[in-house]
Amino acid sequence: MLDLYARRHWYNTMFDINKGVEMTPLLFNKTHDRLKEEIRLDQRILIDHFVSEASE
Repeated sequence: MLDLYARRHWYNTMFDINKGVEMTPLLFNKTHDRLKEEIRLDQRILIDHFVSEASE
């Protein structure tokens, strides 16, 4: 799953660069931050699911 997220964000960044967005460290940091946020959301979903299963 993580590889799919990373690939999608990388392709989106490359698409932006091809459209003419300036290639800066900020652009790549933004890509990294989006990937980290997606991972956090998945972790939260898994934890919530585990907690709800344990409380039943």
